[in-house]
Amino acid sequence: MVSDSTSVNLFKLAAAALDARPGRDVIVSDLNNFPTDRYVLEGLAQARGLELRLVEFDELAGPTAERIAAVVDERTALVSLSQVDYRSAALADLAAINGVVHEAGALVLWDLCHSAGSVPIELDASGTDPRRRLHLQVPQRRPRRAGLPLRPRRADQDSAAADLGLVRPERPVRHGAGLRPGAGRDAFPSSAPPQVIGLSLVDAGARVLAEAGDGAGIKALRDKGVALTEYAVELHDAWLAPLGFTLASPRDAATRGSHISLRHEDAYRLCRELIEYENVIPDFRAPDRVRLGMAPATTRFTRRLGRLRRAAPDRRIRVLPDD
Repeated sequence: MVSDSTSVNLFKLAAAALDARPGRDVIVSDLNNFPTDRYVLEGLAQARGLELRLVEFDELAGPTAERIAAVVDERTALVSLSQVDYRSAALADLAAINGVVHEAGALVLWDLCHSAGSVPIELDASGTDPRRRLHLQVPQRRPRRAGLPLRPRRADQDSAAADLGLVRPERPVRHGAGLRPGAGRDAFPSSAPPQVIGLSLVDAGARVLAEAGDGAGIKALRDKGVALTEYAVELHDAWLAPLGFTLASPRDAATRGSHISLRHEDAYRLCRELIEYENVIPDFRAPDRVRLGMAPATTRFTRRLGRLRRAAPDRRIRVLPDD
């Protein structure tokens, strides 16, 4: 279901998860999770009088089942994490972490904004059982919209964010009537529908991803993402490491998403120069990271090299086939 922004959807789903675990008063998340995700959880914890445990994980390893097992207990209601670390691209093991959290009787909410279209997600195969617990529900970002993979559940569990009037009523726009949230998945959209233009972009993005897979599904995109990031790591080692750069992403492609981060003391200035002079748009992350996203559906192995060759005619540039 396409609905609202990532942050609004995260709030709704986290609220629904907490409602489904009454009597438990602890939320667990990553100290370095995406900032707006943390803000949502902090607000919920403060409003409901709950404890928010923020765990610091190794940036190159990301959240692990072992570390999660050490901090969840009978008080834990919800664990909210990102599958791909937005800084380093460290890739978390969904199935292993789900198993640990479910064993403790808690629920899991994954943010897949940096996963969708790049790495396999496999919600069913990761061990989620909607018959016994809240289904793994995930905000996913496509241009300015977020999607919610939902399974129908009992209507009395779908209160979500009804306490703030952020859900679709059973019968919209009935003047003078009180709020009666819709049943099942119909409870989660807000009363006002998302922007029509945004919805059209979601449809276009989904079509591009389907066509890029060429019948092979996410595996083709994952293989392309691995090849792109492996090539980028190779170029870092050959060209940038001697100049003072440090790779700030996992070297093992099996534990890395489809972007890489580089550390350098002049990261911000370098980002600005890439944008202004090379038409390359990276992402600066304080204090010293240049983040390069290589979306496998839209990134190729070739580029126009004439200007670069004129600037440095003696530089050896390897061009891979345009596949």
